[in-house]
Amino acid sequence: MAWISNWHLKIIKKVLEKSGTIAYPTETLWGIGCRASDYVAAKRLLAIKHRSITKGLIVLAANPEQIAPWLNIEATDYVDQISAYKVPTTTLLPASRYAPIWLTGQYQSIAVRFTQHPLAFKLCEHFGPLISTSANISERHHAISRFQVIQRFRNLIDFIVPGLSGNEIAGTIGASHIVDWQSQKRLR
Repeated sequence: MAWISNWHLKIIKKVLEKSGTIAYPTETLWGIGCRASDYVAAKRLLAIKHRSITKGLIVLAANPEQIAPWLNIEATDYVDQISAYKVPTTTLLPASRYAPIWLTGQYQSIAVRFTQHPLAFKLCEHFGPLISTSANISERHHAISRFQVIQRFRNLIDFIVPGLSGNEIAGTIGASHIVDWQSQKRLR
């Protein structure tokens, strides 16, 4: 069970409401993110990462209902397949016309992962879907501990979530697999 204090949740809420960015552990890596629906925050995040908006961004969600408006597919068509993955997997799903351009980039799909990490899940439950991109500058090594995130991003990120322990280490498997739902082709 994830533990995060109500005091921390209040701070995170204030940060996110002001188009802020946060860093948090996930089942794969430490992620940096913001509310997935917040263009101003997403733009800041892309600048921090030195990442082009054309690449799109991964959305972390607690459940299919959180992202339903952004998809051009019913949950009943993909949930069983996604649930069958044995390792953390990001799935490219057909995007609806309501999907924000900063999430889809140049593509007609949206990259979604339903998080199993207790703390990331709790954040998504409380605040809705989050952008989740690895805690690194594009093309550089990713951070795997809170200490590394602090070293690299303390002046760039608005709040670094404490994690389950003082120096929470995220999942050690590296970046999630990426699978195209329509072709079933593994892209990463």
